[in-house]
Amino acid sequence: MSGALADHVVVPAEDLAAKPAGRTFAEAAALPVAAETAYRVLGQLGVEAGHTLLIHAVAGGVGLAAAQLALARGARVLGTASLPHHTYLRELGVHPVTYGDGLEERITERVDKVLDASGRGVLELSVLLAGGPEHVVTIADPGAAALGVRFSSGSAQPIPFAEVPLEEVVIPVAAAFPLERAADAHRRSEDGHLLGKIVVIAEDILPR
Repeated sequence: MSGALADHVVVPAEDLAAKPAGRTFAEAAALPVAAETAYRVLGQLGVEAGHTLLIHAVAGGVGLAAAQLALARGARVLGTASLPHHTYLRELGVHPVTYGDGLEERITERVDKVLDASGRGVLELSVLLAGGPEHVVTIADPGAAALGVRFSSGSAQPIPFAEVPLEEVVIPVAAAFPLERAADAHRRSEDGHLLGKIVVIAEDILPR
C-alpha cells in the first residue's frame, strides 16, 4: 500500500519477494520502493556498460539503489551528496560531487545519463550536461515537462517486483522508529541529508 503505514497489508502473492539472505528485516524493508524506482529509471534511461551516470541526491534510498544497479551493469557513477557522505559513497564505487552552486564546474567529465532524485532545480543543468532532455529522468521535480524531461512514477509505470534484483542492492537504515512514533519518522525525513532510508517498524509483529 502506497502512502500509508500499517502493521498488516493485503497484497497479491506475485507482488512479494523473499527477504535477501543476510539482511535484517529493517534493511529488507528499506529496499522495495527504492530498488523498484531505481531499476525502472535505469531502464528508461537505457543505462549500459560504459555510460557515465550522474545521480542527484545519490545518498538517498533511490540514489543508492540506482548507483549500485548501474555499477553492476558496468556504468561509471557520479553523484551529488553532502560532504559527510563522500567516504561511504567512494567505498561503493561512486565518485561523489558536493552539490550546490558551482556544480557545473565540479563535474569535469562527460555525462551520458542523469537521474534527478533531488527535485532541487537541477534539471536545466542536467539537460545541458547530458546533451538533451531525452537523457534525463526525474522522480522528484514535477516541473520536468517544461524542459522536455521525463517524470517517472511507479503508479503509472510499475515494474513487476520479481524483476528487480534486490540482492544487488544494500541500503543503509538511516533511522528506525516504532510504529507509534511514525510522526517522528516523518519529521526526521523532512530534515533531509540522510544516508539511506528511514524505516518504521511494527516491532511486535516481526518474526524473530
